[in-house]
Amino acid sequence: MRRLSVLSVAIACFSQASYAAITSHDALFTSVCIDAQVTGFDWQKGAWTDGMFFPNKYTLQKRDPATPDCVAALKATPAPDALFGNVATGCYTITDFGNGPGPALACPEVWDTATDGSETLVNVTCAAPGTFEWIIFNPTGNFQYARLGGDLGDNPKDDTKDPITVSVGTCKPGRPAGLYPPG
Repeated sequence: MRRLSVLSVAIACFSQASYAAITSHDALFTSVCIDAQVTGFDWQKGAWTDGMFFPNKYTLQKRDPATPDCVAALKATPAPDALFGNVATGCYTITDFGNGPGPALACPEVWDTATDGSETLVNVTCAAPGTFEWIIFNPTGNFQYARLGGDLGDNPKDDTKDPITVSVGTCKPGRPAGLYPPG
């Protein structure tokens, strides 16, 4: 009976695994975010209709700010306002499941400062201007994602528009998107 209770406690502990928070502005990390729910609209026969969408997986990677693509992205970002001392800017890429990483993005990071002076990353907001894609995420918690179509016309070419989607889900630490050998 005692073995059964020790096993039960071990299973309970591992099933409630928590992930370490990000506590350094310089920490490079990867978060894998998976939709729990997704909804949106499809353009069909000249009108928006309720769409049927499947959950997606996004890989968000904080990149080294010294890489050329990050230098360019960060240089194009306005300097942080001193009024918001808890906001920094990091360089990130977003990879939708089945696609390659997107361009480097300068993304605002919100940090919480404890009474002892230690900091914890609360959330990151990335917006990709070319694709009208937006995500706000906690690297080890929840996320919200939206993708707008960008076409406001009433008569699009070939009667097609990109879908509009909104999703919510959770993120956990992961490894960068790519191909890995088995094992």
